[in-house]
Amino acid sequence: MSFSVTMPALGESVSEGTVTRWLKNEGDMVAVDEPLLEVSTDKVDTEIPSPVAGILTKIVVGVDQTVAVGAELAVIADSAGASAPAPVAAPAAPVVAPVIAAPAPVASTPPPATPVAAPAASGGGTVITMPALGESVSEGTVTRWLKNVGDLVAVDEALLEVSTDKVDTEIPSPVAGTLLAIDVAVDTTVAVGARLALIGVSGSAPIPAAVAPVAPPAAVAPVAPTPPPAPVAAAPVAPAPVAAAAPVSQPQDAYVTPIVRKLANDLGVNLASVRGTGIGGRIRKEDVEAAAPKSAVAAVASTPVVASTPSAPSPSAAVASPLRGTTVTMSRLRKVIAARMVESLQVSAQLTTVIEVDVTKIARLRDLTTHNFGINFHSFQPGAVEIVELILKHSDRVSAVSFGRGPDAKMIGRFRDAGILCIPTVGAVKHAEKMVQLGCEMVTIQGGEGGGHTGAVPTTVLLPQVLDAVDVPVVAAGGYGDGRGLASALAYGAAGIAMGTRFLMTAESPVPTAPKAAYVKAGTGDIAVSTKVDGIPQRMILNPLLKRIEGSGRIAMWARAMEAGLEMKHQSGMSWGQVLSTARSMTSHGEMPLAQAMMAAAAPMMIQRAVVSGDAEHGLMATGVVAGRLKDLPSCADLMTSIETEARARIAALTAGN
Repeated sequence: MSFSVTMPALGESVSEGTVTRWLKNEGDMVAVDEPLLEVSTDKVDTEIPSPVAGILTKIVVGVDQTVAVGAELAVIADSAGASAPAPVAAPAAPVVAPVIAAPAPVASTPPPATPVAAPAASGGGTVITMPALGESVSEGTVTRWLKNVGDLVAVDEALLEVSTDKVDTEIPSPVAGTLLAIDVAVDTTVAVGARLALIGVSGSAPIPAAVAPVAPPAAVAPVAPTPPPAPVAAAPVAPAPVAAAAPVSQPQDAYVTPIVRKLANDLGVNLASVRGTGIGGRIRKEDVEAAAPKSAVAAVASTPVVASTPSAPSPSAAVASPLRGTTVTMSRLRKVIAARMVESLQVSAQLTTVIEVDVTKIARLRDLTTHNFGINFHSFQPGAVEIVELILKHSDRVSAVSFGRGPDAKMIGRFRDAGILCIPTVGAVKHAEKMVQLGCEMVTIQGGEGGGHTGAVPTTVLLPQVLDAVDVPVVAAGGYGDGRGLASALAYGAAGIAMGTRFLMTAESPVPTAPKAAYVKAGTGDIAVSTKVDGIPQRMILNPLLKRIEGSGRIAMWARAMEAGLEMKHQSGMSWGQVLSTARSMTSHGEMPLAQAMMAAAAPMMIQRAVVSGDAEHGLMATGVVAGRLKDLPSCADLMTSIETEARARIAALTAGN
């Protein structure tokens, strides 16, 4: 019968391990719990013990190979000498006799808790400390005590459970006795080496100083073959005198694995007298074998190996690892990782800046109609990015967008992909050509008569120039306010006309009463073109605020700029830093001074103050020249009807003349 040895799960999130060393070769005898191989995971390096006794018949995974948890590592076959240790009763006497030869007799009948010598019941005991459970582990947290004060514990019996940043595991008892004290409560974190508990001898069973611990008959089970009588002569060289002078215990500053401790029990070795050669002074299997009597080593090995054991050099002279308490140079990989972590802190944003934009009005507008509608916005206005995202979110209801200044191909492409028509407003032929190159499917041209931003070229000159330069529909704006204007634009070849100021002056317009009265009152002489608002020619009603801006010199412009910035900060909720950042973004596009850029950034807010808030004296009112002849406030329906009727009449009159 054969048994398959598989890769165990060595941690909660460990999914694989790498074989670093095989401790046995094919054909070797192995005992239960004897280390077979060493494996390494991303959490721990450890030995894998044999789950059964037998002969290692096949090694499936080679050194430096990585396999998943549950994968087969080796195959162990049963052998008569290794798989049935219990029936070996006859040879037990010759094996035990040389091992227990010592100054003090030891009975073979005491219970399993008594074979380990411990301090006298006068108050002494063995201190249990927090072991080092990994290369970089410096502390651990007690998660559960498995024993209570007063409980009897055996060697290797689990005392408590601890948790580190690498592994959750049980801490076994290194000695047998009574749990006298628990020094660390549950959920308490302590450093490696800190005291956890105290184990002493039960008051009813004091044990005098004795030689190395003697395992019960079951523990001698791995001793399969009958040893030859000759090795008995090796008994005088056993470290019995050392063990007789000190209790059997583990060193206080080193963690001994249960596997190594069991091997020490089988070989009759006092761990307190063993000098560890592993990293940090850890006692390894080789150290125990070096300190054991030659006869004991021969007893637990196969017969061919026993013959060569006496000639093997003794590792007892091995020097403790020099790595203990020394500084080790970081590897190149660790240095690179550390440098990248510091770099990340320097270049990556550790805080998130949020600009709040009120889009409730846009949402309310959407709910006012079941029909699709269009949206006009400024590419540089605060919250423009959020407005774009909102438009795209409601692309099922938005048919078209109009914008001016600064659109890019990416934004236009996103609108086109969403099925939204892009209609930018331009004031020059080259700008119209640029917009068509970026992907716009229609343009609106605005001549010098238009409201807001205006150019030097009149609409009647700009319109035919653009129609000749691009092959997309063109909408005419600037100076149009009735049906005669529509007829003239259609005669040029335009697709239609755009009217801003005319629709602003209607009965349904949400513009407050005060600015409406200012528009109706204004004549053509009360409308001026200013370049001081945002650095670009802009047509507005000449009210007190515009007069103050126009009359400002270089120093006074800074005062106007601060006033505009304060208004922008107040209306938008932006910080001064955000206001300046918006202004600087405009300087990169218009090559304007910072004061002018701040005025430009705040211009939408100042216009909003007049036409939305109703402050006609301290806000700005953009308008076209057509405002100078608007003296009524018709309804939108009446306005549309009158424009269509008048346009049809003019076209009919022209065609009748032909």
